[in-house]
Order: sequence, then structure tokens, then C-alpha cells
Amino acid sequence: MLSKSRQPRYRVWLLVVVLGALAVLLIGTTMTSRAYVTKITETTLDDFSSGEFHRTGMLDISEEGIDSIQLIPIGLVGTWVQDAQSLPISLTEHSAVAAGGHVIVMGGTDENLDSRNEVYVSRIGAGGALEPWVEQTNALPVALSGAAAVVSPTSDTESWIYVIGGVSGGGAALDTIYYTTFHHDTGVVDPWLTSSNPLSLPTYYLGATVHNGYIYVVGGYQEELPILGPTAEVYYAQIQANGDLGPWQQGPSLPGARYNTLVVAYGAGNVNTLYVMGGRSDPVAGNNDVFFADINPTDGSLTSW
Repeated sequence: MLSKSRQPRYRVWLLVVVLGALAVLLIGTTMTSRAYVTKITETTLDDFSSGEFHRTGMLDISEEGIDSIQLIPIGLVGTWVQDAQSLPISLTEHSAVAAGGHVIVMGGTDENLDSRNEVYVSRIGAGGALEPWVEQTNALPVALSGAAAVVSPTSDTESWIYVIGGVSGGGAALDTIYYTTFHHDTGVVDPWLTSSNPLSLPTYYLGATVHNGYIYVVGGYQEELPILGPTAEVYYAQIQANGDLGPWQQGPSLPGARYNTLVVAYGAGNVNTLYVMGGRSDPVAGNNDVFFADINPTDGSLTSW
């Protein structure tokens, strides 16, 4: 039996042993958690449909058994490099999208100020460099420039491409919407179709994006009554199963008229938002305003800006 004078020392010694064991357990657990690296491969539409990407700077050196994740600052991870594959011709006011590991360029104005109807496709190489451009047999139905273009994947192997509005080779603004199927495996564009639901008015220099099965068209320049000049109007239409568009619905107008603006949509969890950035309200001055509106994921409608 321990004497009363030794009981406190025994308790202290027992406490030290217990704390030491807990420290070893904690260190062991921490080291164990750091000893295993989970390799995650995301390649399907479902993997990317949420719009979220939580792993950056991923490293995969299979021959050395190294799989790691490097956390890096948000933004570009390298310097700009001029690609060896220049466009086949000089272009401005052309449209472009990326789909299925390819870049697709459509229409535009050449160095002689003539509108073009060519469609060029380049495959994106393993290191990000482009492969030689291939002119498509199925050119746009008309020469045009200043159009908006968006892409909507339908599967892992195909996407719909839409070219919206613009100016024809004759200088007339267009309300037409052309769409086609793009095949990811071959990099081939099918013959173009005309949507049964054109824009409300001929418009060029408009902004557009796709979100959750809806196409959003924002602003632009119009040359027909009731609007002669920049517009603040916003419209959205649902993509149908056959690729055509449903009727256009008018959303809340922008706080100010804009053309040559950029539009992006963001969706993650319960957040679905449309952003409109910059653009012009007159031929002289640009704008640095950023407007945003929430998107109702059920019917595609927008809140006020």
C-alpha cells in the first residue's frame, strides 16, 4: 500500500504516461494520414458538371510511383506561349468555343474587312499546344462576324455548337441562330441547322453563355426599331432534345445598355449566377461595371441585377 506522501508522485507519473501515449497516438495518426495519397481521375461530363475543381497542381509520375497535389495560387500557373499553329487566315470579330479536346473557330472578318464563313478545328495536344488546323467541309451557311458562340455538351462524345446573331457579309445584322453537332472523337462538324426560334431582333456584338440547359443572350448592338444602338435586353431559351431552341423568354434588363460585353455563368451547390462584365455603351468609352443576377435552376429565370 502506497503511503499518502507518495500518492501525488504516482498520479503525476501515471498522467505523464497517459499523455505520452496520447502524443504517440496523435503523431502516429498524423503521419499515417500524410502517408497515403489518393489519386483521383475525373474525365466524364458528370465529373465536371458541378463547375467545381478542388484539386490544383496535380502531379502524376507513374514510373516513380508519385501521385501528389500541389496547392498553388489561383490564377495562371505558367507564362503565355505563342502557339506554333497560327490561324490559317488573319481574323477579327470571329467566334470560338472549346469542346471535346478541340478548339473550334467560326466566321470573322479577314484583313480585307470581308466576313468569312469558314470553320476551323484544332485538336488540343497533351501539353496544351494545338495541332494543325483543319478546315471543315461544313462551313457556316453565311459569312458573318460579330456573332456570339456557345457550346453545350450532350454526352462524352458530342456537343451542340450555337452561333448567335452577328453581321452578314453584306453588312446586315442577323437574328438567325445556327447550330450543329460536333463530334469529339473525329473533330468533325456536322451540317449546320437553323433554329426555329430566332432572336427577337437582329443583333451583333452580343454576349452569350450556357448554363444548366439554357442559353443566355445579353446586350448587343441593334439597328432596327424600337432599339437603334446598344441594348440592355436579356433573353434566355431552353435547349431542346434535338438541339433546337425553345421560345425565348425575356429576363430583367441590364442596368445599362451594353455591347461587346463578356458573359459567364457559375454554378456550384446552391449557387447559380450570371455575370456580365465590361463592354461598351457608346462607340467611344468602355465600361468596367460588373453586373450579376441569380439563376433559378428550375426554369432558368433570373433575379434582378
